[in-house]
Amino acid sequence: MGSTSTHYDLPATGFDATVDDNSLDRRGNALTNKLTRVLSSSYADTEIRDALRLFDARYGHKGGDDDLDLRYEAQREMIEANAQIVNDFSRVAEQLDRVGTLIASLNQTCNNIRKHVVAARQEVAPMLDEASTLLSQKKETEQKQQLLDSFREHFLVSEEDLAVLTSSAEPVDGRFFELLARMNRINKDCELLLGYENQRMGLELMEQTTRDLNAAYKKLFNWTTKQFRSLDLEDPHISGSVRRSLRALSERPALFQNCLDSFAEARQATVAEAFQRALTDSIGAARAIEFSTHDPFRYLGDMLAWTHSATVSEMEALEGLFVSDAEELSRALQQGKAADPFAMSLDDGNAEQRPFDGRAALNALISRNMALVAHTLTQRISTAIRNLTDPVDIYKAYNVLSFYHDMFQKLIWYPTRAESNSRPRETDETDAENTLLTALTTLQSQAYTQFASAATDTLHSDIDEQPSTDLHPPTALKDSLNAFTAIAYTRGPSLTMPEFSKLYGTLLAPVLEACAALAEKCSEQPNSTESSTFIYKLNYMHQVQQALVTIATGSGPGKTKLELANQPLESAQDEIDSLSSNLTDVLADSFSRSSGLTALDSLIERSPSLKTTSAKKRYRFFLQPAHRTPEDSSNGDQGALLLEVLAQQLDNFLASALMDAQDSLSRLIDKALSADVLRDAVEIFRSRFEKTVRYLSDVDEGVEREQLARRMGGGRERIDGESEEDDSDEERGLEEEMPRIRDVYPRTIEEVRALLS
Repeated sequence: MGSTSTHYDLPATGFDATVDDNSLDRRGNALTNKLTRVLSSSYADTEIRDALRLFDARYGHKGGDDDLDLRYEAQREMIEANAQIVNDFSRVAEQLDRVGTLIASLNQTCNNIRKHVVAARQEVAPMLDEASTLLSQKKETEQKQQLLDSFREHFLVSEEDLAVLTSSAEPVDGRFFELLARMNRINKDCELLLGYENQRMGLELMEQTTRDLNAAYKKLFNWTTKQFRSLDLEDPHISGSVRRSLRALSERPALFQNCLDSFAEARQATVAEAFQRALTDSIGAARAIEFSTHDPFRYLGDMLAWTHSATVSEMEALEGLFVSDAEELSRALQQGKAADPFAMSLDDGNAEQRPFDGRAALNALISRNMALVAHTLTQRISTAIRNLTDPVDIYKAYNVLSFYHDMFQKLIWYPTRAESNSRPRETDETDAENTLLTALTTLQSQAYTQFASAATDTLHSDIDEQPSTDLHPPTALKDSLNAFTAIAYTRGPSLTMPEFSKLYGTLLAPVLEACAALAEKCSEQPNSTESSTFIYKLNYMHQVQQALVTIATGSGPGKTKLELANQPLESAQDEIDSLSSNLTDVLADSFSRSSGLTALDSLIERSPSLKTTSAKKRYRFFLQPAHRTPEDSSNGDQGALLLEVLAQQLDNFLASALMDAQDSLSRLIDKALSADVLRDAVEIFRSRFEKTVRYLSDVDEGVEREQLARRMGGGRERIDGESEEDDSDEERGLEEEMPRIRDVYPRTIEEVRALLS
């Protein structure tokens, strides 16, 4: 076994004498086998190694001489262990006996206690039942008491609180509004009580709270009316109690409206008195408005300025009543109308009622406050306008009214919530809802009517019945244009296109119609010419154009350009262009007739066709004696041809044509236009003369070509059945005697251009 020094002796065999030899042999063999198996085992085997270690630990201390009987040792140890276990179990048995005794004693004690408990339960059971019943009754009583206390606290108001609500001796303060809100809640909650079978309590409470609420609202209405009468609008901060009272009264629409009516009546009288004092009394450095009646424009401006200032003050003072609390007022009014069946039955009957609009209510109240002022203002301004006679002054007054009308409209009108999502309000709709705007609109209409009447009486009545001999426009047109220009400059940039058109139609249209009628009479005057009508029209349209140019360009110191005059200016220019074109045509036709060019053109139109007739026949047509003038025949002059007469007429015309034309256009006011018309007429005449001369030259050239062809070819081809008799010697001699057409009518284009330049 390696380095192990322990010696193992075989156990002593005390059975040698009694065991036979065979058993010894078998035992020896078995032992030998065991030893051989043990000795052949390797120490590397884990089990063998652990067994040897255990053995060495327990029996390795014994010397080599001691006998070692493993079986006996093991049996001894087992016996000792069993003895120890028996001793331990004996003690356990003793403890178990003691526990059994205790359990028996406990069972006996429990039985005794059970008997006592059963007896006590039998005695206490009635009292417990009675106590349980009393506790249930107590709990129910407490719940009823709690419900009663809650009911009294919620639905009942103390006498002291009722005195605060209904007594006029008590002030209207924060406590009053708190109690009023509580009474409204109580009245609304009474509707819940009416849902139970027993409705008596709900009806009595609702009747009592309704009576108390009516008294409270009456007190609040009287207090608010009193506050409105003594309200100082100079103070921009209105009492919070007044605003709170309005919110509370809005729950009763009838009282709310009556309160506003009372306030409007009081403010009407107050503002009217203040306006009357401003008209008649001088306060400090401020003079009375009546002192400026001699200056109508200052008089109107002062009254309207005071009215505007008063309106702004009213709006600023009352704005906090409606605008800041508009949502609460709207909600309260809707609830009040829904809760009041009589108010709903008296409503307009519209299916959709517009919600309360704070700004609209403010404007309506201001309109009523200023009603008396608007009435006085209308009377005084109407009288002042009737005293004016000059159309320009009347229109200046109209301008002042328009200016303040626009200012009031911007101040008072605004788009409501419904209108801002749909369409803008028309001016007429806004005016109908406000007394000031209505008054100003009426005054504007009166002023414009007075203006149109004055223009007819002072300007249009001076129109002549016959045109002047110098073809100048009537003085009424000049006066109307001066008034029109002055009014346009008075309005300045605020003048709109519709107003400009209306002003044009009122001041100028009647005069222009009268001028057009006079133009038609120009031809009836002695020494009138065909161009007189056009010259007269051009003269008065020239004045209109100059006035419009002055307005459009802002000519003059301190004047403003008004671009809206460009459109009528373009129309006037188009009319002038059309008239000048007609005048040019008339003058050109006059040139053609006076020069004989019209007669020559008529002769050319009657001449044979260029396609079907030879040049010789066309030549004969122009130079045959048959075309002598009747005047020449009557005078016995048989040798003058028509072309000779027309040529002489042309010469006579060119000698004085330009001077005659300038003399006929001398009555045209616009000299630049006169020069343009004359130049254009001369150019038209030149083009006509050039066309005529070119035709005559073509006839001469055609004859020369035919003669040349006849000489070179010994004859020529006859055209259009021309007979041989046409080529007789007599006619050839006649052709040689007759001159060229251009020799008879010799004027050239260059000569005409030089003489008419």
